[in-house]
Amino acid sequence: FGATNLPYPSWWGGLNGQKMESHIIDQWAEILSLPKGLTPDLSHIPFTMGRSQRWGNTVVLQSRSNWSPYKDQPLEMWGDLASELIRKKYQVVQIGGLNDPWIENAEFIYAGGPEAHMSLLKHCKVFIGPDSVFQHMAKGLGTKAIVLWGSTDPVGFGYESHINLNKKLPCQPCYREYSHITKGNQCPFNIKCNFQPDEVSLTLQKIKEL
Repeated sequence: FGATNLPYPSWWGGLNGQKMESHIIDQWAEILSLPKGLTPDLSHIPFTMGRSQRWGNTVVLQSRSNWSPYKDQPLEMWGDLASELIRKKYQVVQIGGLNDPWIENAEFIYAGGPEAHMSLLKHCKVFIGPDSVFQHMAKGLGTKAIVLWGSTDPVGFGYESHINLNKKLPCQPCYREYSHITKGNQCPFNIKCNFQPDEVSLTLQKIKEL
C-alpha cells in the first residue's frame, strides 16, 4: 500500500473488534473515486492448457494461505477431505508452493508461477481453500469455489458467487492477524475458529450444490 502512496482505509490498523461493513474493493474504489461493485476479471487472459479435459473432474485444494496461519485449517482436515473426494471419484490436486504442508492423499502439489496456477484453476471443477490469492483468482476466472474462512471475514474479502463456510464469530476479523495489536498469540476468548475433520461432510454437501 505504501508503495502506491494511496491513503489507508479508515479501518486499516484497527481491525481488533471492528467489523468491515463493505468489501475491500469497494472501500478502495471510494478512495479512488471509482464506481463500486468492481470484481476481479481475468476472462480476457487466454489460457491454453493441453490437458484441460483431464482437469474437468479435478478438485483443487490449498493447505496454507501463505499470509497468516490464522486463516488456515488443520492439515488433518484437508487429508480427510481429500480421502472423501477420492472415494467420490474426484481427482484431487493440491495447489501452492513446494514448501507448503502436503495434504495427505492429494495426488501432487501443483507448484508453478501465476500463469500455471490460473490455468489449473480455470479448468478445474472447484477450488476449496482458505481466504487467499487463489480464491480471488477463482472469482476472476469464473471458477466455482468453496472458501473456508478463519480469521478474516467474507464481508470484506469474499464473494457472493463463492460458497463461504464461515462460523460468523464475534471476534472476526481476528486481532491476532496484526502484531502491533496483540502481545501474544493466545486467543483470550477461547474460541475454536477452525473447521474440524468432522465438519468435512459439510463441505462435501456444499460441493453437491455446485
